[in-house]
Amino acid sequence: MRPDDMPLATHIAALPDGSAPRCTRVPRGAWWPARFAAIPIALLLSAGAAPGGDAEPPAVPRAVVGGREMGIPFRNLSSVAVVAGHGEIVAADQGRGEIATFDSLGVPLGFFVHTVPGPDGSRRDGRPSHLAVDAAGRLLVSDLEVPWVDVLDVRGRSVGRLVLPGDSLSYDDGAGALAVAPDGRIFVASRGRRGRIHVFGPDFVHRASWGEAGTDSARIADVTGLGVDAEGRVWVTCAATRFAVQVFDDAGRFQFGFGLHDLGPENFSLPAGVAFTGDGRAWVGDEIRQIVQVFDRTGAHLGMIGGLGNKPGQFQFPRALASDGRSMLVVAERVGNRFQVWRSR
Repeated sequence: MRPDDMPLATHIAALPDGSAPRCTRVPRGAWWPARFAAIPIALLLSAGAAPGGDAEPPAVPRAVVGGREMGIPFRNLSSVAVVAGHGEIVAADQGRGEIATFDSLGVPLGFFVHTVPGPDGSRRDGRPSHLAVDAAGRLLVSDLEVPWVDVLDVRGRSVGRLVLPGDSLSYDDGAGALAVAPDGRIFVASRGRRGRIHVFGPDFVHRASWGEAGTDSARIADVTGLGVDAEGRVWVTCAATRFAVQVFDDAGRFQFGFGLHDLGPENFSLPAGVAFTGDGRAWVGDEIRQIVQVFDRTGAHLGMIGGLGNKPGQFQFPRALASDGRSMLVVAERVGNRFQVWRSR
């Protein structure tokens, strides 16, 4: 089938001649290995002024994606992940129960519905909430309909589970935010106020659990984001602790925290997601302030991007972040129901 016979891609950016980019569509169930003829999408924006008038923003926007194809917008975009080595972007649409994949410029490659077992054992549409990709390229999915982490192969088929230990099997204490360490270990945060981090090996075997619910330093509760930096330290963003961002070693020992739930720069109203670029910087979203702040490895504030609005380079309640570990930063928006692709400077 010729590209002109296929649906339009979902990108807002136009090609240099003013036309919309087109691409072939992946059959239902296919995933990132597929490659299709597509006209390269134009860069959405060139470098511009940063919020507040800075001449050199820490990152610049490159593309905006509002759905898996033209006429099918995201209904409740909940998470994004980047496939290391490929630069492909995976997005979870909780409202549709779908997981879609895109190339590094946001051209859609395919999608599938994430299904989970119902009470009677039959499959039903899930509500995927968090995503990560493990060292072997398998997709890890937390879903609000089940307490475990679903492990999927490259075609979206379930090939295993990460089962949280003990009483964390209940719905309210099920799997939430996810992160994969450089050595392949997988970190899973309990959702809700449990304040627990569960550690699994690359073989999906449970290794350890740590954390304590509370509001003081070195306690975690209402985890909104999870990330592991190049040094193996675990960064946790919480909605209900003294520090918005807390950093632990891989055994759960508190290292430092920063960002109060307070007014002023370097603080947060609702931290949401953390990702790391290859220059060692940590990017942390704030869902209420409509910004993403950037910090160095010690937690020192370096700047910000975003600001309230619906134009490219602005945010509408950023709720999840992902990176390729180099210069790509992907920001998913809750109200905007879109993700933006940025490049760090």
